[in-house]
Amino acid sequence: MSSGLSPRFCANAPSLPNPDQAPALPDQTEEYRRGIFINCPFDDAYKPIRDALIFTAFACGLKPRCALEYDNSVQTRLDKIVDLIGACRWGIHDLSRVRPVKRADPPHFNMPFELGLFFGAHRFGDEQQKFKSCLVLVHDTKKFQQACSNLNGQDPVAHASDPKAAVEAVRNWLQGELRRTGLDKTQKPLRTGDAIFADYRAFRDKLPDACRRLGGIENKLTFVDYCDLVSNWLA
Repeated sequence: MSSGLSPRFCANAPSLPNPDQAPALPDQTEEYRRGIFINCPFDDAYKPIRDALIFTAFACGLKPRCALEYDNSVQTRLDKIVDLIGACRWGIHDLSRVRPVKRADPPHFNMPFELGLFFGAHRFGDEQQKFKSCLVLVHDTKKFQQACSNLNGQDPVAHASDPKAAVEAVRNWLQGELRRTGLDKTQKPLRTGDAIFADYRAFRDKLPDACRRLGGIENKLTFVDYCDLVSNWLA
């Protein structure tokens, strides 16, 4: 179920009135053109949203990347994140946990920090990096504007911790980017958010059996394990 893709949320990106006026892109590797960096919480409570984001990225023809995909003790975590951001044209940044869920919990600054790195790569990087595009997700747009006023005007999308809303947000962002830039003109439009979410629910129904065939259970799947299962199911 591969599909087309392209960019929208580029900081200070030029307004393009129609696809025929889209700028020519510099040469891009397949890894960069299809790579999407997912910047989100890793705790169990967020897992339903994270799993839905990964599935949607694959369903739209992209390859999800995140800090969970490999461990290399020689490399610092920051270096790993910088390398991943540099290798991805696309980014999903979920800032819904900037404020703590419980009053006793500390706020989470990793996600806004990584969003800043992504914007920095777009603003100060080479010609390829200047075509980066990202989607900012939040739990509630009004509270987000109060917590991070520097991003006012960037049109974050609220998912209210609903996986279906997250799926629709990612699909609609990518489809908007495809039309705005005119890239991949030979590709058919992306399937609707409803259709992708229906596929996701069908995949979830089959996931326990797939885990058993691997000799494990779902909550023990690594990021790479889960990505392999999604990719194979969609193939």
